[in-house]
Amino acid sequence: MSDKVNPPPAQLPVVWVFGGGITGLSVAHECIERGYDVYLVEPAEDSWENHLPAVGGVARTQWAYIPSDKPVGSPEAPITRALPFVRHPTFEFSGDEIAALATSAEAPGWAEINDSLTRFMNRLIAATRGAGYQSLTVAISAPMPRRVDPSQPRPGEAKARTKKPKSAAAPPAPADAEWPIEPSAKSIEQAEAVRDAMVKVLKDKLDFATAEDDVLRVEGMSGFRFEVRVKGRGIVPGEHGFRYFPGFYRHLFDTMRRTPVLQRGDDRFGAALRTVFDNLVSTEATWLVVTKERLNAETKQPESYERLVNFPRRPPDSVHQTLGLIESFVRELGYSAQDVSRLTTKLFQYMTSSPERRAGEFEDLTWWDFIEGERFSDVCRRHMELGPEVLGAMTASESEARTQGNCVTQLLIDQLSGRRLTDATLNGPTSVAWFDPWRDYLVYRGVKFIRGELVGFTPPGDTPLHAPGVLLPRVLIDGEPMAEDNFATGLRPHYFVPALPLAAMFDAPDFNLTFEERDWHAHGYIDEIKDRFEPAHADVGYGLARKFRAALDRVEGVDAGSEVRKAGDVDALLAWQASIKPDDTPRDVGLGPLRHLTGVQYLFDTNIQFGQEHTLYMDAAWRLSSISQAHFWRRRPTGIHGYRGIVSVDIGALHRPADAVAADEADWAKGGRLTAWQCTPNQIANTVWDQVRRSIATDTQRHRNAAALPVDRSPLGADMARQGAYPDVPRPSVGVDVEANGALIPSCYHLDENVVFHRTEPTSVGGGPARRAPTSVAKNLTPYLINRPGEWKRRPGRVLGLESRHDGYEIQNGAWVFAGTYMKTFTRLTTMEAANESARHAVNAILRDASAPGDRCKIWDPEDWEHPEFAPLREIDRRLYVDGYPHMVEILGLDSIPEALLPRQLDVE
Repeated sequence: MSDKVNPPPAQLPVVWVFGGGITGLSVAHECIERGYDVYLVEPAEDSWENHLPAVGGVARTQWAYIPSDKPVGSPEAPITRALPFVRHPTFEFSGDEIAALATSAEAPGWAEINDSLTRFMNRLIAATRGAGYQSLTVAISAPMPRRVDPSQPRPGEAKARTKKPKSAAAPPAPADAEWPIEPSAKSIEQAEAVRDAMVKVLKDKLDFATAEDDVLRVEGMSGFRFEVRVKGRGIVPGEHGFRYFPGFYRHLFDTMRRTPVLQRGDDRFGAALRTVFDNLVSTEATWLVVTKERLNAETKQPESYERLVNFPRRPPDSVHQTLGLIESFVRELGYSAQDVSRLTTKLFQYMTSSPERRAGEFEDLTWWDFIEGERFSDVCRRHMELGPEVLGAMTASESEARTQGNCVTQLLIDQLSGRRLTDATLNGPTSVAWFDPWRDYLVYRGVKFIRGELVGFTPPGDTPLHAPGVLLPRVLIDGEPMAEDNFATGLRPHYFVPALPLAAMFDAPDFNLTFEERDWHAHGYIDEIKDRFEPAHADVGYGLARKFRAALDRVEGVDAGSEVRKAGDVDALLAWQASIKPDDTPRDVGLGPLRHLTGVQYLFDTNIQFGQEHTLYMDAAWRLSSISQAHFWRRRPTGIHGYRGIVSVDIGALHRPADAVAADEADWAKGGRLTAWQCTPNQIANTVWDQVRRSIATDTQRHRNAAALPVDRSPLGADMARQGAYPDVPRPSVGVDVEANGALIPSCYHLDENVVFHRTEPTSVGGGPARRAPTSVAKNLTPYLINRPGEWKRRPGRVLGLESRHDGYEIQNGAWVFAGTYMKTFTRLTTMEAANESARHAVNAILRDASAPGDRCKIWDPEDWEHPEFAPLREIDRRLYVDGYPHMVEILGLDSIPEALLPRQLDVE
């Protein structure tokens, strides 16, 4: 036997991740695959798994009910609002426990019942108030007496095979036949008493509750099961966004390719043949709805009408197709020849600009100033300015040029690259197709999910960590602080990663709420909104960045100049916040770079044929975009859950006025043109749908192979198209006449639950409990971060050049590293891609600091993946910029050619 002693195993770090959004899941994914112990803390409650927190953050599916009492009326009647999903409490008791509950109000089980029913009712009340409902039916189901026919086998027994004579008929059972009851009649009577007591508890707070007989049957029972549930027509996935996945995503797609999905029959992830990436499907085209004017043949007066313009998201097969696509846009969008030439020249200038010029000039310049938007025609100018607001809630005159220029460049590269996925969406509800399999895989690999919340920071006590003076997180689990001994793991170092949204890090009043309000707040509705500038609880209030700095300043025993005391990213975040001036956008949370991108989903009783691709409503007042998601799902809705069609609409401009639709005569007292901030939920839903409905008449039940090119409108071209002479020239599409085929009215809608409304004073309707009706939007809890000129460089986090880009962010206080879309990323724009990239920078910081084994997370800079043919021109521009010269386009005067050589307008029918 050898006397050689084996060296101790390497002490891999323990990583605590706070936040279960895309950033937090990405951090957990990269760390767990490198063998680290990972704990993920998230406060949101999962809709289905009681023991797990919800994951996905803002992007996760918001499950909802279709109400059973939906109103039926004229098309002008308000669309019924779906109820947010609230988990049904379920109680299972043995026969002895039922007997104790039925005979004594002091039985131990009643404490569990009362606590669970109270939480359920509070969340249900919050949800129904937000939906504007005055009454609600809640059913309590329990097993009822089941009389047993002795001639039939019991569950699990084989039926006796006795052949009966054909002529013999089974004798009818006597009317008073005393068949046995299973379970006993006395047990059933006790179960009914318990159920009635539960109904009484519910009736004290709800309008009414009912006990339904024989709803839930449990065969071969040895006990009893009670389920409290909302009466509705079905549970539907609330998908207010269309989950846009452009082909230039690299970080996110890499993670999705490494997330296996268990198929039916698989018992381990190693046998899975599919990944989450395989759940992406191509959308192939984008449709633009634009408003044009024409002369009415009867009245001889100008009138507005919607025009549908197709932009295929696949590479052209020939020069003929490319020229045809350009001609289509010139004709259909109404752009002038100068517009097309000027835009082409500006895109060429950007794509041949060096990274040095982009950093030195374009980051301090708006996209509007770069393209010289005032020199375009009226129609093109409007689209250039307001078009970005459709997808990114930002205008060209307020967002910086490098962010928008990179996005436009990558979209153009996608168009010409021939990738399988140019634009993609998921083949099912977001949580089903992506987040649930992702969490299942992480659980399988060893990530520990905890339902809790990071609320503050405390100086270290006697808990041994890898460095002195490291702050410990204050975590609340069900309102109670988590013990510090959770971090007592000997010499193993800890790292803490707050992967939280910007609003949680900033000092925003949204977070100064009581625990009861926060519980309701998680479902998007609270009884009353108040901007409290003093915390409602010792652990609630103040932004986490400010808490971190305050706690760090109180650390004793560590030299102020020590690296452990430093927190550069937190200081940069606070300095950035202090430098931001309040924006003039109404109802902003007071932070200039935050905008509001939210949405509403419409459910239909019938299949729908329009909006099957991404559709952008360029001239809609609220800057809308939509998609018919169910069209791409592997399992399309069949009506069993109360719906067959789904249209998801994003709203990019809540602050712009629109002609609101009267949701109800009694509810419509304001009149005039309203912003979304001034509307009730019904008014928002009806106004958005009115803006979408106007374009339906121009849509068509189109074939995918006939949408690539514009129609040749010449007599020869039309004749040849009818004859099929040119297969690549599609036939003219015929619009759907909505009025002739019946108005397409949604049966139900689901508004983003993060939109919170002001309330009226409590009023009682029909003698029921007093309720507060929603009046106007109070806050959007998930604002959208944009890049304004000069702000990206002031964000926290470091992103280095090609040689050191895999070093990651800096470690704060010796153990903390921050991640999120508010940090610096090469992606720059607030997207799912930026969330994943930021997580990789954070993990690389841990890998570098811990000197632990494991390869670094791959980081891609989209500017490295631009057209290589332009690389020599970018090098020329780099030398020009270093020597103080402008771009070659400006030196040669190419930007003046459109006005000098081209006509202002084209002859367009």
